[in-house]
Amino acid sequence: MKMLRAFFVLIFLAQTITVRSIAAPEPPTDVSIIQLIATPEKFDGALVSLIGFMQIGREQDLVYLGEQDFNHGLIENALWFRLSEEIGKDSQKLNKNYVRIVGVFSARHEGPYGCPNGGLTTVKRFQIWSTPENPVGRIKDYPKPRN
Repeated sequence: MKMLRAFFVLIFLAQTITVRSIAAPEPPTDVSIIQLIATPEKFDGALVSLIGFMQIGREQDLVYLGEQDFNHGLIENALWFRLSEEIGKDSQKLNKNYVRIVGVFSARHEGPYGCPNGGLTTVKRFQIWSTPENPVGRIKDYPKPRN
């Protein structure tokens, strides 16, 4: 009788653990590109969410810290990412805009030639955060200051 009871308890616990792991996926860790560049080993293999300036180009799929870093070719302030089919479809909208991107971070250099930092091996989600012409918090039709 005790064996049968123990068996049912184990079955119940196994189902509970399985349901919890399926029902609640781990949320991504919000990080900055600076954190990933400074301490890549801390986030290696982790699901992360970051905001950066996206450049999509031939062998140059990078997320920069900011637009100025892109304009001045500061590849040391960038991370690479694997261009998925989904991102490829939206590349015209995403390219040269600030993007929130969620993906699995790899501390290893696997990206484009010259990018010394890690990157995102698997991109799960992405969305435009803001554009250089319309930054977050700026009202599009707001009057320009007078000189």
